[in-house]
Amino acid sequence: MDTWFTEKPLVSTILEQGLDVIGMVKRNKNTSENIGSIHVNMGKDKPVPVKLVFIKHRNNPEKWLVLLSTDQSLSDEEIVRIYGYRWSIEVFFKCSKSHLQFAKEFQCRSYDALIAHTTIVFSRYIFLTWEQCKANDDKTLGYLFFEFGEDVCEVNFT
Repeated sequence: MDTWFTEKPLVSTILEQGLDVIGMVKRNKNTSENIGSIHVNMGKDKPVPVKLVFIKHRNNPEKWLVLLSTDQSLSDEEIVRIYGYRWSIEVFFKCSKSHLQFAKEFQCRSYDALIAHTTIVFSRYIFLTWEQCKANDDKTLGYLFFEFGEDVCEVNFT
């Protein structure tokens, strides 16, 4: 999750549901600038045990980022790898809003119409992503993508 959500009340609630959290921590001037990881307790009342992973900022080596994980058994590298998946979600929403007119081309108050519009926009994104992968990524030459391609060729989009 992003820094907006990595706060003790939400982290505690998610843990109570039996789930773990990995999220970016807000930068704090009092935090050590050593790169590595530490195990700490989050909060004073009912402290939540977490692991903080300090990493250098890719574009500015003078800065660093802090990731938080409630699953303290994960390695530093695994926490960074899992958090990295979040970026594709950000790209998805940016593309959907900016280029596919999500929430702009259609205005309605009907729940069913909103679901239909959301489904159409997300389907557009899936097909565009599939086309991009098919054209640029050697990994898409596998059996699954050939099967999906055959099914898509049979669909009449008009």
